[in-house]
Amino acid sequence: MSELYVSLAAVGGLLLVLGMLGGLLKERTPVSEPFIALLAGVLIGPAVFRLLDLAKLGNETLILEEAALVTLGIALVGVALRLPVGYASRNWQLLAVLLGIVMPLMWIVSGLMVYLVLGLPFWVSVLIGAIITPTDPVVASSIVSGGVAERNLPAPLRCAISAESGFNDGLALPFVVLPVLVLTRPPGEVLGHWLTHTVLLEIVAGAALAAIIGYVAGKTLRWAERKGTMERTSLLTVSLALSLTVL
Repeated sequence: MSELYVSLAAVGGLLLVLGMLGGLLKERTPVSEPFIALLAGVLIGPAVFRLLDLAKLGNETLILEEAALVTLGIALVGVALRLPVGYASRNWQLLAVLLGIVMPLMWIVSGLMVYLVLGLPFWVSVLIGAIITPTDPVVASSIVSGGVAERNLPAPLRCAISAESGFNDGLALPFVVLPVLVLTRPPGEVLGHWLTHTVLLEIVAGAALAAIIGYVAGKTLRWAERKGTMERTSLLTVSLALSLTVL
């Protein structure tokens, strides 16, 4: 149980420090908040000070996976809230180029570089290329938000980076799953499973369900505002609840 308390104290303390000093860090140093969080995790982990060992809480791989999932869900909702209303529909051509052309090219180039430079097996290289291709929304948020970003990056560029980082995390999933299936399943099952389960179920159906949930939540939120049943301070709670619901 002490490991749980250490985890909560570490997360809470880190958020408190970053919340209080985030502006100073961005103004005075080139260090981003995600890097500080990574460094803090290494320091308190079993490799350095041994204050926290996730293995004592259970399956550390599963814990990290679920924690990353929750973090990513909250970050993506934050990205969506940061974008102007109707941004995707007004800038669909830009997003189509970034997601439909640039992202696949990045996947191909990254995979080839890993294959040629590191000499790893082809499908392992393709998998690594797919993993590093998507722009991380957490890291992107630290780049496009704050006073430094507002002074140095034009608003259209900040919005484009935010939108691309939000969309590509889901759209990059087929690129990651395909080499995994090739490496782990019989050849005759790869294409069928990839098309039906990954593309249709997880991407298309998942996006449709998320769109419906978002639409209903937006309509409900506007209704609550008109009726005066919700305080403005509840917006943070609603956003957090929505990010957890769509997981």
